[in-house]
Amino acid sequence: MSLRTPIILLFLWLASIASAQTVRWQRGAANDQLDLLFIDCSPAAVPQPPLVAGLTFTRIGTSTSMTVVNGVPSSTVAVSYVVDSQSGGQVTIPSFEVDTNRGVVVVPSFSWSAAATTQANALASSNLSTPSNSYWVGEVFPLQYTMTTPARLLTQIASDIEWNSAPLVAEDWSNPESGGSTIGGERMVHIIYRSAAYSNTEGQINLEAARQLMNIQTGGTGFGFGLLPRIEQVTVTSNRPAITIRPLPTNAPASFRGAVGQFELTSSVVPTSVTIGEPVTWTLELSGVGNWPDQGGLPARDVSRDFEAVQPTARRTPVNGRLFEAVLAEDVVLVPTRPGTYTLGPVTYTYFDPADGRYHTVRTEPTTVEVTDPDGLSLKMPPPQQATPTQTFQAGDEFPDAPGAPGAIPRDPLPSANSALAPLLPQPFALVLAVPPALLILSWVGLAWRRAVLSDPLRRRRLAERRLKAILAGMRGAGAPSDQQSRQLLDWQRAAAESWGVSHAAPPSEAITDPDWQRLWEEADRAMYSNGGLLPADWRERAGTAHAGRRLRPVNPLRALHWRNLLPFLAIALACALAPHGRAAQAAADPDTAYSQGNFPAAEQSWRAATRQDPRNWVARHNLALALAQQDRWAEAAAHASVAFVQNPRNPSVHWHLTPVLTEAAFAPADILPFARKAWPQSMARYASPTEWQAVIAGAMVIACLSAFFGLLRAYGNRRPWVSRTALSLLLVAALVGTAGVVSLRAYGMTADQRAVLAWRTGTLRSIPTEANATQQTTPMPAGSVAIADRTFLGWLHLRFPNGQTGWVRSGEVVGFWR
Repeated sequence: MSLRTPIILLFLWLASIASAQTVRWQRGAANDQLDLLFIDCSPAAVPQPPLVAGLTFTRIGTSTSMTVVNGVPSSTVAVSYVVDSQSGGQVTIPSFEVDTNRGVVVVPSFSWSAAATTQANALASSNLSTPSNSYWVGEVFPLQYTMTTPARLLTQIASDIEWNSAPLVAEDWSNPESGGSTIGGERMVHIIYRSAAYSNTEGQINLEAARQLMNIQTGGTGFGFGLLPRIEQVTVTSNRPAITIRPLPTNAPASFRGAVGQFELTSSVVPTSVTIGEPVTWTLELSGVGNWPDQGGLPARDVSRDFEAVQPTARRTPVNGRLFEAVLAEDVVLVPTRPGTYTLGPVTYTYFDPADGRYHTVRTEPTTVEVTDPDGLSLKMPPPQQATPTQTFQAGDEFPDAPGAPGAIPRDPLPSANSALAPLLPQPFALVLAVPPALLILSWVGLAWRRAVLSDPLRRRRLAERRLKAILAGMRGAGAPSDQQSRQLLDWQRAAAESWGVSHAAPPSEAITDPDWQRLWEEADRAMYSNGGLLPADWRERAGTAHAGRRLRPVNPLRALHWRNLLPFLAIALACALAPHGRAAQAAADPDTAYSQGNFPAAEQSWRAATRQDPRNWVARHNLALALAQQDRWAEAAAHASVAFVQNPRNPSVHWHLTPVLTEAAFAPADILPFARKAWPQSMARYASPTEWQAVIAGAMVIACLSAFFGLLRAYGNRRPWVSRTALSLLLVAALVGTAGVVSLRAYGMTADQRAVLAWRTGTLRSIPTEANATQQTTPMPAGSVAIADRTFLGWLHLRFPNGQTGWVRSGEVVGFWR
């Protein structure tokens, strides 16, 4: 054989291999899906299809398969794309080159008939929207983010919404709401988030796009013996809506300070008649919905210099945790130094109402304060505010420091006490013992009678009868009704409707069957709502006569002896004993089924509801951690797994899952980490929960007391040997059990406190419970921190840490160990 023959065979072998390595397009399982097939090769990098006008390529996943034909194996790598065509029709993808592990391969051109893309063809889409596209500067408007996916696909939310709200000032997104619709003949699922925002910048604004990770089933993968579901994580990007922010009108009053929204201002002065040296508290309260983060505070108040003032403190209280709805209250304490008559107020506040596009000024009524001399002198002096200058008080004014507390000196002596009473003789003592049961029976009957009155079917009508009598007694005069009398007539109509058992919110006169009451009702309507309407002069007397002529039957005293009134606590106890079993059975069935079917969000919701109903349900805590881990939400899963472990550390599954969950979460609470590392005290402590170790300590105390009792028997002359041995044995058992209980309880650290909470994500510790005040001091709160929650305030928790640091956080950032 010549040298030329092997060279020719090698060339032919290389050519056959090269010819087998191909890359081509193929139609996918869906109408809008194309697969780029790499046969006997694989992509060296992510393939980039060529740019084609009107086409959008979205890569949704990669799958690998292998076949064996006549003993020759062949592998195929499929890169799948969702292709959106704007116009549809015949579409051609030109040829292009791709890098593979076997070199550069040319992909031939590919043509097919594409359908125009509709929302139903999209794998997932999101939309950011506002009710209008034009708003005023500072106007609070609603925002809505909607994620839409086909119902036929298994989808899961994989992250929170990532959205840069700048230049808007925006609230946090609400909890998601679900909905559905049919688009293009296909059932779609909508996940809706809501927020609110406003802008301080005028002009055209293109909102930033919102992004969110979604786990979506895009097909299957396998080796020819069946396909497994293929779940891909994709980033869904929303649109960028454009809104126009209009500048406020230029005719703003001089008192306008930038408030935009709807507001109310109230003023109260307590008391209005004092003597020199007695304090007067002047309170201003501003409430409403608007751009609270940009408001500086309440307006200034003018007060005579004959008053000494204490530094006012403004208190901003959010309503239901909302950023743009709050109540701002400020107190000024005034101490008069001279007698006279003084006027406090009025105070005005100007805001812009975007609803009607106008500036409004609210004004409080002035209040007169009478200051007298305690000695009765100088009571007829002219009002001093007419001749003395005034001073202005507003939050932030500087005042001298308050004086410190006086030094320690002996306190007042205690009053003398009577001598102790002597013990009672047996017969009087028996009578005394009989008094509590008698009082208990009387109290029982009294409570039964009270319950009978409260459960009376006619109770609301009886209360309405009383209100009718009070309203009629407070009415004065006739003719054209004043504002106060109009309110009294409206209250009379409401009470009359309830008295007659009419359930309508605004019933007509025909709803009342009595002709006299109908005539009174119609006369009240004419007086309140018609032009020039007058109230007849005898209306009040006729109303009183109609009310006096109608009486409801009295409450039957025998109702107090009904078993429902005598035994309410028994009924409550039975309900409490039976209700949890039914709920537990339902809660155990539904989430388990959802979890086994891969519907982890549904299982999470069920187990989360169970933990809210009973925070000490360790089974629901453990299962919730598993459902969260299945969704790669390891941080929150670690928090609930830690709580389940503290509540029941003996369970093998709970103990086993603790270490991997903490490892994935990348944090471990300081009090839980030794349990995962199996340190010595914790290895003993994990055989019982903190509550059980407290019971062990209590049992050790009982055993110690028994040991002391046998010791007393020995000391009082009982010389039997078993008495001494029993005392020593019990003392040894009490020492061992008590020591084990104390050491184990201390091993749990702060988690043994029923107020303990765990931060499951990195948060911000604030000095005051609000996010609106940008000047307050804050510090980061690391994930895994354990603290004591000693106070609550409108969705905020006040935490106390082991180093003495305190602060406020949102309640959603922590998980309670016991409640």
